[in-house]
Amino acid sequence: VSSKTVTLVTVTPTTWNPLAANQTQQFTAVATYTDSSTLDVTTAATWASSSTSVATVSTTGLAASVANGTSTISATYGGITGNATVSW
Repeated sequence: VSSKTVTLVTVTPTTWNPLAANQTQQFTAVATYTDSSTLDVTTAATWASSSTSVATVSTTGLAASVANGTSTISATYGGITGNATVSW
């Protein structure tokens, strides 16, 4: 049995522009494998925000706006990271 590996993680939406603090946005992460198959890994990925003073993100990909600025929301799965941008 050959094992397939993750080649790409796509985070959707790729950009989010909240209009105020305390708004939320659910991000999703989809992994693409070497055989071109895909899998929703939103709940399995490791989520992070590059600037938690701008936006936070939960373990399930739910982001919340905090204050004006720009942050990168990332989802890592299978050693591959996909990114989205929060800017407001």
